[in-house]
Amino acid sequence: MNILVVGSGGREHAIALAVKKSPLCDTLVCAPGNPGMAPGHGKPRQVRAGGCGRPQGDC
Repeated sequence: MNILVVGSGGREHAIALAVKKSPLCDTLVCAPGNPGMAPGHGKPRQVRAGGCGRPQGDC
């Protein structure tokens, strides 16, 4: 399963860490993410500040 976590704070970091441990998670993308999320917690992605538009296309 491909999962997109939207945000860059501590809560999103904790969510990404928990989701990554699931055997159902194939790909984890963090948008916009932060440098602390990158190692082992998914691929950071840049999103526009005004909204994501269609974020499902990024997963």
